Amino acid sequence: MDQQKKKNRTAAFVAVFMGSFVAILVANMFRDNPEEKLTDMVTEINKECPVKVDRVTTLDSTVFEKDPLSIEYYYTLDVANNKVNLKEAKNRLEVNAQKGLDTDNSMEVFRKHNVELNYNYSDGEGNKLFDFSIKHK
Repeated sequence: MDQQKKKNRTAAFVAVFMGSFVAILVANMFRDNPEEKLTDMVTEINKECPVKVDRVTTLDSTVFEKDPLSIEYYYTLDVANNKVNLKEAKNRLEVNAQKGLDTDNSMEVFRKHNVELNYNYSDGEGNKLFDFSIKHK
């Protein structure tokens, strides 16, 4: 498999993995108060952070926002020693995250409560690389 295909698959895996990870944690939490449950979910995720997602991606932290109802994900990409096409990486991550949100059964709670998911990527020095936001279409 050539390098580009590996990168594409890695980007797809990262988006699906993180979306599924969060969805599984929250799947049974939305009963009465989605704000309280999202706060609890973010707290639990942050206890495990930083989490190495793949060889170049680390989930550093998550933040819950009430208005609008959203979750912020903060990632670090190790781009110093890796040739990463940031425009392509952003596009693939966004497309795959949106697809997961719109179609994955485990993401139903986010669709039901119209939760916005915001992804923020920085390099190892804390410099912003890119960000994107998704909502169920």
